[in-house]
Amino acid sequence: MQAEEIIRLWLHQAPFFRMLDSIGYLPCMQVRDEEGLDNMQASDVLVWKNQAGEGIHAAFCIASSFVFNKMGQSWEQPWSVIDIKEILDYGEVISGGGKIVIYRKSKPE
Repeated sequence: MQAEEIIRLWLHQAPFFRMLDSIGYLPCMQVRDEEGLDNMQASDVLVWKNQAGEGIHAAFCIASSFVFNKMGQSWEQPWSVIDIKEILDYGEVISGGGKIVIYRKSKPE
């Protein structure tokens, strides 16, 4: 599976977004506050985008309000499962005028 191949790599934005597209993930909503998290679903990919639209962080939703997350790129930084509310304003993206874009796997036709 492609996810297993990239989980240990740091990706620049372009390859990351190409990978999401290639496996059928499309942006489906934007979150700018805690209320917007109600529509999050397992298997969603969350991407924090700053005010300039640059992706600065990503996490994978595993249950209604929990994400699989890594708080940095170093090898020493652990993977963890945390409540999305703990990292809602990661890097002050939300308070700085940015947003979280939720990508969801499109259903095959």
